[in-house]
Amino acid sequence: MTKYLLKLLVDPVTKEKLKLVNERFDNLGNISSGDLISETGLSYPIINGIPRFAGYKTLDKSVESFGEQWNRFNFDKFKAHWLSHTINNSFDNGLKDIQGQIIVDAGGGAGMQSYWLLESGAKHVIMMDLSNTVDNIVKDNFFGKNYQNFDIIQCSIDMPPIKSNSIEGIVMCHNVIQHTPCIEKTAKALFDLVSPSSKFVFNVYRENNDGVLRKVRWSFYLRLRSFLSQRSMKFRLVYSNLMGILWFVPILGKLLKISMMLIKGKSPQDKNETIKQRVIREFCSVVTNTYDWYGSHSYQHHMRDNDLEKLMFKLQPDENKIENKDKYFSRKPVYNGSSLRIIK
Repeated sequence: MTKYLLKLLVDPVTKEKLKLVNERFDNLGNISSGDLISETGLSYPIINGIPRFAGYKTLDKSVESFGEQWNRFNFDKFKAHWLSHTINNSFDNGLKDIQGQIIVDAGGGAGMQSYWLLESGAKHVIMMDLSNTVDNIVKDNFFGKNYQNFDIIQCSIDMPPIKSNSIEGIVMCHNVIQHTPCIEKTAKALFDLVSPSSKFVFNVYRENNDGVLRKVRWSFYLRLRSFLSQRSMKFRLVYSNLMGILWFVPILGKLLKISMMLIKGKSPQDKNETIKQRVIREFCSVVTNTYDWYGSHSYQHHMRDNDLEKLMFKLQPDENKIENKDKYFSRKPVYNGSSLRIIK
C-alpha cells in the first residue's frame, strides 16, 4: 500500500479520518502491514499491503461466486476485447483519455483491467474488490511487475473507503455495478468520490424485453438462470464448456445464442491470429461469458434505459456534463461495452 493511498482513505461507514498504527514497511517504503483506526475506535487491518474494510471476513454468496469465477477464469486473453469494447466505445480518444489519469477501478476482479490501465499510461490505479481475488489471481497477474503507482483495497464498492471529492481523474465501474445489492446506492457512492470536473464512467446491464419474441426469450433466460445458478460449480463449468463446443456447430450455435442458452459477446477481428488461435479465443469467450451470466452470484440486475436516464440525471442534473449518451443509448448498431461518462 502506497503512502499516496493512505492520504485518501477514510472509514467506509462514517467517513472519518483514519490513523495508521503498528505500521511496517517493505523495502520500497510501502506499507506492508498495520492497522487503520477511526476517531471512534473502529479498526481495519492492512494485510500483505492491502487495507481490508467492512465485510471482507464474512463474504456473502455473491462475492464468493465472483472470487470462484475470476480465480478460475482470468481475463488475460481478452485485451483486444477490452480495447475494442470498453475503451474505444467509452472514451472519445481511446487510450489517450487514460494516459496520465488517476483511476479507481471499482470491482477490479482478476485485476487485468487495472494492469492494462497501468500498461497504457495511467498515472495511478486504485483497484477495489471485495472477493478473495485480491490475494489470488490479482497477485499472480501482477507478480514481478513492482508497479509503484498501483494500490488494492479490499472493500465493498457500494461503501468505498475513499474521501469524497478526492479523485482527480476517473472512477471507472465497467460491467460490475449490476452485481451489487442496489445500483442506485453504488452509483451515488462512486460518483461521490470524484472531484469537481472529474469523471464517473460506468455501464449497466440493459433490460430490453419489448415485443413478444424478446419477452419470451427474456422469460426463458430468467428461468434458466434460476436453475443454473443453484447448481454446483462443476455443473456450471460442464454446461459452459458444452456451450463453448456447440457454438461451432453450424446453425445450432446461432440458435443457442439467440435463445441465450449461451452468451458469447462480440469478438473483435485480429488479422494476425491463426484460425486455431481464433477458435480458442472464441471458445474461451463463450465459456467465460456463459459462466458469468449463469453464475451463482446473488445479484444480476438489469436496468431499462428510461430508469438509467433517471439515475444519471439524479447524479448530474446538468445534461451538458453527461457524455457518450448517443453512443451508449444507440441501438443500431449496439455499441458493446460502452459506458456513460458523468462529469461532476
